[in-house]
Amino acid sequence: MAAPHVAGVVALMFAANQNITVAQVRSGLLKGCTTAGLKLPLLTCSISNGYPNNAFGQGLVNAKNSVNIALGKPV
Repeated sequence: MAAPHVAGVVALMFAANQNITVAQVRSGLLKGCTTAGLKLPLLTCSISNGYPNNAFGQGLVNAKNSVNIALGKPV
């Protein structure tokens, strides 16, 4: 169910900056993710201690960070 959330963040990014490119949207989504405080589950399938990983991917989508990136503001 991440797709509706990510689509919403992409819409917010385009609303904030109508001149943003697809590459900038992808980069903003990935760089804007929150990883702090996420605890990896104890699974035996090739999960690393860093991100991206098989449990959380890049982390949790963070709309505020991604929109700030679209606006050219520091995160």
